[in-house]
Amino acid sequence: PATVNPGQEDCDEDGIGDLCDPDYPCNYPPDCSNAAITDRVCDEFCEVPISGADVTGLTDPDGDPLSVSVYPVNLSLGANDVDVTASDGLEECQTLVVVKVTDEMSPAIACPADITVESTGAAGATVAYPAPEGTDNCVGAATVQTSGLGPDALFPIGITEEAWTVTDGSGNEATCAFTVKVLSSKEVVSDLVSRINDLFASGILSGLDAGSLISSLTLAMDKLAASPPLAPACNQLSSFIKEVNKYVKAGKLTAVEGAGLEVSALNAGRTAVCSGGSY
Repeated sequence: PATVNPGQEDCDEDGIGDLCDPDYPCNYPPDCSNAAITDRVCDEFCEVPISGADVTGLTDPDGDPLSVSVYPVNLSLGANDVDVTASDGLEECQTLVVVKVTDEMSPAIACPADITVESTGAAGATVAYPAPEGTDNCVGAATVQTSGLGPDALFPIGITEEAWTVTDGSGNEATCAFTVKVLSSKEVVSDLVSRINDLFASGILSGLDAGSLISSLTLAMDKLAASPPLAPACNQLSSFIKEVNKYVKAGKLTAVEGAGLEVSALNAGRTAVCSGGSY
């Protein structure tokens, strides 16, 4: 019971009657005890903007309209402490609400296109490529190689699959993959035949000149089937190189065209473990 200002309403329940204007009832403060903000999923910037309109559970004993503010107004990934303030214009209440922000957006990653190279020796070829790097809307994504040999590795003859995975802090993943194909000596020679045919088809080489080069390559390919390759295979590749150089000097092939053919023939020979002469 009120011991001071008896007969007056005790709005704050402190045992002391309040000095209220009888024409205007006493005001009770808002109640923040049940304040809540729903957990959120972040946007493409890894943020969640919020405002007082996102707060639920606030009440006012007098039914007064409430003005609600929150801080901070942008939430980040994880658990966020949010200060909530509600005011009825005369009094206010404050509380702390924890809001969890999660990320459901998958990261992204792009791999190089499939790679094909000529072997440069019996062990294969060293292949350089840019390591894929994943991206994500939130910081902290990690990219790892999950299969293959990696950039600047010595790749064996044949096909090797390279795969990379990026994982963000929420466990979302994305994967990309591509292949690295290292051509055998026979495959290199077969490709040389196709390139000579293209030079003939485009009118750069005559039928006689193209036929002579293809003859050397065909004989070399037959001998490369032996294990180990017979010396005649290496001899035919050397003959091919000499004839290409002759065509360059005669102006039948440009220096660039000749160099490309010569490098491939040398790669085929080195892969077949040819030695001496041009190797």
